[in-house]
Amino acid sequence: MLVDCARAHGDAAEASRREESRQKSAEWHAFYRARRLQARESPREPLPRLGLAQLWLAADQLDRARSELDAAIALDPRFCRAIEVLGELERRAGRAAEARARCDEALTCDPELTEVHLTVARLARDAGRTEEAAASYARYRERGGTKDL
Repeated sequence: MLVDCARAHGDAAEASRREESRQKSAEWHAFYRARRLQARESPREPLPRLGLAQLWLAADQLDRARSELDAAIALDPRFCRAIEVLGELERRAGRAAEARARCDEALTCDPELTEVHLTVARLARDAGRTEEAAASYARYRERGGTKDL
């Protein structure tokens, strides 16, 4: 409806922006429904909970993301990817020390993780440690990461 209204007012840029937003929302909800179904069908499997946590994190719903991560880690305390995402959640929540501890734990759990290096780089950047941030970001890029610092 908002897309149609923008088009009716001759605002093609706004119509395009609204259409993109609608598509992103539809995609988020489709992934959410799929992960919820997977979690219900396989309640002892932590992977769908990680997917849910990532969706909630993308929506900036940190408490809901934490709940799903806690559930995934309770199912598998050595679920390295969940620990890695928990590090990013702690960073976004402003708990730098906890974030760094989770990042260290994730790397100890699986030294081949990629995204954890981005989280470490962002933590260093936020603390004003530019050389450390650059080194961690370089490791992230070397592992195939494409997101901006």
